[in-house]
Amino acid sequence: MAFERTLAWLNADEPDARIELVQIAEPGAQPTLEMRFQRACGELGWRTQRRMRLAAGQLGDMKLAMQMMDADAWQAPQTTSDGVVRLAAVRESA
Repeated sequence: MAFERTLAWLNADEPDARIELVQIAEPGAQPTLEMRFQRACGELGWRTQRRMRLAAGQLGDMKLAMQMMDADAWQAPQTTSDGVVRLAAVRESA
């Protein structure tokens, strides 16, 4: 059975959508990162539409690729026009 730990939610570029970042750890295996595209579905809450899992060890490559982005992408405002924070880290419960 896999252990899942939600790391953060990022706003997607579509209304009522977000990307959930989840660490997946299989017993005895190296943890991986799964990106889940989710939509708000009214009373049903957030529902995952698509999943993409990076293979173990690919986070370093992803970080390097992201560092090649234009500087203005890094300087984007941290909140949307309605005041929603783009990155909401999940706090560990005590």
